[in-house]
Amino acid sequence: ARTITLPKSEYHMGLYFKVFVGSAHRHIIQTDEENNLYGSIIHTSNETNDVVVDRQAISAQGEITLSNNTAIGDWLTFTCDGTNWYVNGILNDAATLATH
Repeated sequence: ARTITLPKSEYHMGLYFKVFVGSAHRHIIQTDEENNLYGSIIHTSNETNDVVVDRQAISAQGEITLSNNTAIGDWLTFTCDGTNWYVNGILNDAATLATH
């Protein structure tokens, strides 16, 4: 499991990261600031039968925790506008969102 802390958004307009999951562990991506993650993640239900695809909205969050049901190859992108980080991605299972 890994924790990734995004740099402060100030002075980083246009900075872009793409994070690929390389192991099926609980990973955390967080900001170093107050709740400035926005965007959405598309995820499946992590089921073998009757897979459900859903969208998870992200608004004014500070941390994204990927569950133990992540799949190798899942990905998230993070783009900075100098104030906020905008998230987009595809995951095998829903993430847990938190403020800080």
